[in-house]
Amino acid sequence: MSAERLPIAAIAGLGLPQNIGYGTLFYSFSILAPSMARDFAVSNGWIFGALSVALMAGGFLAPWLGKWIDRYGAGRMMTIGSILPAISLILCSFSPNDLAFAGALTIIEIAANLVQYGIAFALSIYIGANF
Repeated sequence: MSAERLPIAAIAGLGLPQNIGYGTLFYSFSILAPSMARDFAVSNGWIFGALSVALMAGGFLAPWLGKWIDRYGAGRMMTIGSILPAISLILCSFSPNDLAFAGALTIIEIAANLVQYGIAFALSIYIGANF
C-alpha cells in the first residue's frame, strides 16, 4: 500500500454500513428487548435466548459465508449484506408471533456476517491493495 491516504469516500463507504449495521442489528437489541418481550408475552430471557440462538446460527454459517465472500468479492457481498438485514428487520417488525420473530432474527444474525466488521476488514484490505 502506498503512503497516500485512502480517499474519504472509501472510508465513509465502509464506516457508514458498519455504524448502521451495529446500531440496528446488535446494539439496539438490548434497548428494545423488554418491549419485544412484552409485545410477544414472553420473558426477557426468552428474547435474549432467541438472540443467542440467532447469533450461534450466524457463527456456524460464518465459514460458509466467508467462502462466498472470497468467491464473489467483499463489496458485492456487503451490498447483499445491507439489503438482507433490512428486509429481515421488516419481517421482525411484522412478526405475528414469537416464533416468526425468532426466525426473522436468525436471518438477521446470519446476514450480519455480511455487513459487520469482518467483511469490512476484507474489503478494506482489497481497497488498500488496489489503491
